Amino acid sequence: MLNVITSEWTKLRTTASFWWTSGLAIVLSVGWTLFMAALDNPELPSYGGAMVVAGFLSFGMLCLMIQAIMVVTTEYRYKVSATNMTLTPQRWKVAVGKLIVYGGYAAALSFLILAVSFVLGDLIASNPINWASNPYSRRALWAIPLATFVSVLLVQGLGWIVRQTAGALVAYLGWQFAVEPLIAFLPKVGQNIQAYAPFKNLQHFTSNIPNPGPQPGVGAQIELWQSLVLFGVWAVVLYGIGVLLLEKRDV
Repeated sequence: MLNVITSEWTKLRTTASFWWTSGLAIVLSVGWTLFMAALDNPELPSYGGAMVVAGFLSFGMLCLMIQAIMVVTTEYRYKVSATNMTLTPQRWKVAVGKLIVYGGYAAALSFLILAVSFVLGDLIASNPINWASNPYSRRALWAIPLATFVSVLLVQGLGWIVRQTAGALVAYLGWQFAVEPLIAFLPKVGQNIQAYAPFKNLQHFTSNIPNPGPQPGVGAQIELWQSLVLFGVWAVVLYGIGVLLLEKRDV
């Protein structure tokens, strides 16, 4: 397994797209923080912990998820997946190796991006949040990397299922920004279903706001850790389906 991990890391770091997506994630996320911190003033505050996290989730996370998908699908595009599977007959090891390598990297990079954003934001903003002692920012430094790793698990599952970059990306974005919001409009059952949808619960976990549940103000809310578990279950199921198809289908 160690050889598979080493091989996957070597392939990843010698790929131009890896450096481009990493660079874009850093520049866009940190740049957003610097922009909002520069606009901050006592009369109209624009900088805060939630703003920093929102910037990463809007820009950095998207870049990292695109690369997470490409880690899986690029080998199919360039017809090298057969060679890879021949060298590693136990195909699940290849999938796990890719998850460990890029999931770990993406989680570490998300931590670095947030830390740099908080430090620079506090230096520039008129109303610093004192990130080192701020409960929201301190939570974000472990919650966002954890959410990033689980997100990699989910999108790589989509990648193994679809085996095509554009298709997996459309499934990821369409599910998050089209399917889940539209579910709420289904008569009678829409809100009940949406309350347990993966990306809605991811949003609640990363924003540190409990999910009000299917009946807001009436029924019990879904706690933060429960939202993470719900998102994790979706991710594990999709990843499991993807790995099962990897084992069963022709390369």
